Amino acid sequence: MKTIHAGIASSMERLRLETCSDFAGLGLIDADTRKLRWHIAAGSISERTLLVEQKPTAGLSGTAIRSGRPG
Repeated sequence: MKTIHAGIASSMERLRLETCSDFAGLGLIDADTRKLRWHIAAGSISERTLLVEQKPTAGLSGTAIRSGRPG
């Protein structure tokens, strides 16, 4: 599992660098709390970044999640 996590973290860092971005993150919806959380992040992050929770229907991430659903 650590190898998978390291591979994803490496890909996130590469994506961040190739897009000249300050931040790249992988957000997943926690089934228990029904909130989106950053599970892996690269770039300009603090120790609290991975603690941020968001409703899956709010903001840019909510738009991305809804984009796969029929209107």
